[in-house]
Order: sequence, then structure tokens, then C-alpha cells
Amino acid sequence: MTSSRRNRVLVGAFAASALLVVSLTAGQAAQASGTNIVASHGLGGSTYLHIAGTSTTVTGWDTSHGHSGEAWLNYCGFRSKAWGTLSSGSAWSQTTGINSGCIPIGFAGGYTGLNVKMKSGTTVKGQSYHDGTWAPGIPQVGVWA
Repeated sequence: MTSSRRNRVLVGAFAASALLVVSLTAGQAAQASGTNIVASHGLGGSTYLHIAGTSTTVTGWDTSHGHSGEAWLNYCGFRSKAWGTLSSGSAWSQTTGINSGCIPIGFAGGYTGLNVKMKSGTTVKGQSYHDGTWAPGIPQVGVWA
């Protein structure tokens, strides 16, 4: 494949993934259960958030992060966090412990077994961290009664 052809293929793939991201970044409404993915940084970088639960009760969450266009990357010192507004109006957040190792593929982290009552009409947001910084691109999932 020529360099010019390879660049057109990469640009086409990136444009297609950007279109998908644009359609999802507004936040997916869900009853304390849903998924959203947003563009992040690097080549094909994205962060994914999944929330599990019923009505306004969050029973689990996880975020994952990867760079589809940079298969050579190692992700070092990775962690995940989620936050939102409790039914009382107070802020809620939870962050996983940092993994001190490095892995050659994307990563995920989160918690299950929760019983967190969120405020109806708000969103739960998530973010991923690696190599010394929180990744830009914050997916969010709506919660309502």
C-alpha cells in the first residue's frame, strides 16, 4: 500500500470514528444503567463509561481507555474514576487505586456491589488516567427516576 493510500485509509477510519463519537458525546440517557464513549487524545484514543443499576440507584460502574491507532503504546500507572450528584444534592466520587505496572493494551477499572442513590435528572461522569495525567474526554450517562 502506498503512503498516500495508507494516509487516506487512516483519515477515513478516523472520520468514521469521529462521527460515532459526535453521535454519543451528548450523554446517553438511562435509568442508572447505560454506556457512553467519547474521543480522548492520541491516535484513536477513547474513553468508555458503563453504569449499571435500576431507577436512580447505581450498583456498579467502570471506565475503559485505549488508543486504537497506537498499538505500540504501553499504559503505565493507570486508574479510573466516576462522579455525580447524590439524591441529597451532595457530590459523590469514587476512584480506583493506581496500578503501578504497565500493560501493552487498553485498560479498565471500576467498582461493583454499590448502592449509590443518584439525583434524578443528573449525569454520572467517568474518566481514565495513565502515564501521569487524566485523559481528556469525559463520557457521561444520564440518570432519572
